[in-house]
Amino acid sequence: MLYSINELFEEADRRNFAYGAFNFANAETVMAVLEASSELKTDAMLIGSGEENVTFGLEKWVELVEFMAKDYDIRVCLHLDHCADIEYITDCLKAGIRSVMYDGSALPYDENVKNTAEVVRRAKDFGAAVEGEIGHIGRCDDLVFEGVDTKYNTLTDPRQAAEFVALTGVDALAVSIGNAHGLSKALPVLDFELLEEIKGEINGKAHIVLHGGSGIPADQLRRAVNLGIRKVNVASEIGRAYVDTLSEVSQREWWGHGVAAAKEAVKGVVTKWILNLSQDKK
Repeated sequence: MLYSINELFEEADRRNFAYGAFNFANAETVMAVLEASSELKTDAMLIGSGEENVTFGLEKWVELVEFMAKDYDIRVCLHLDHCADIEYITDCLKAGIRSVMYDGSALPYDENVKNTAEVVRRAKDFGAAVEGEIGHIGRCDDLVFEGVDTKYNTLTDPRQAAEFVALTGVDALAVSIGNAHGLSKALPVLDFELLEEIKGEINGKAHIVLHGGSGIPADQLRRAVNLGIRKVNVASEIGRAYVDTLSEVSQREWWGHGVAAAKEAVKGVVTKWILNLSQDKK
């Protein structure tokens, strides 16, 4: 059984921590996330989009996570990341995914509201949770393919965020407070005053989540957690750790050794993030 983000957020609220939501593209990265989570006695969030499951196909993508999750005594959430295709989201719900994100942040506001509300309506039939986005989380790295294919970044308006939550009924809201997808060459600086305003306006009606976690310093992460962030997406650090290690090791050893080393490199990244986001594991 796959869990929704809402079911895991209850624990995060109780213990005041955030989940790392980790991107995966093959069985080795799934195993790395599950092993690290199990060893640190925390539940696991795996995220991916159509970019990742294109190799497996949707059904096998879900079956892979379900099959591997059976070996671990933790709850596992498979969350569909940035998706602007309502029909594909519906297919994911039918396939057993219990957490989905509709990303209409690049659309006119009214259209984003309308489409997100429709996804929420459909998700209720499956007992699934929905994440939306207000303010656009752009890219700081051309090698990143998450989200809509634009580099611009617009900050979240707190009052609009509250209105969006009320009109759509989303369970989680991705906000733009200085974060961006990719590995920035400059040190990211989050706008904590803006985050506090957003939290105050939403007033507990939805959980607040952060995308573009890669590269954000640990002290900023801990402050964001204390201000209510309950999920931080990590993709670029996962991908770079896997690809760089596989390439480096495979140049001098059998490529199978490279795959094993790449999996361990990803596990190290996941472990670091879990510790940085979990206040009681430091």
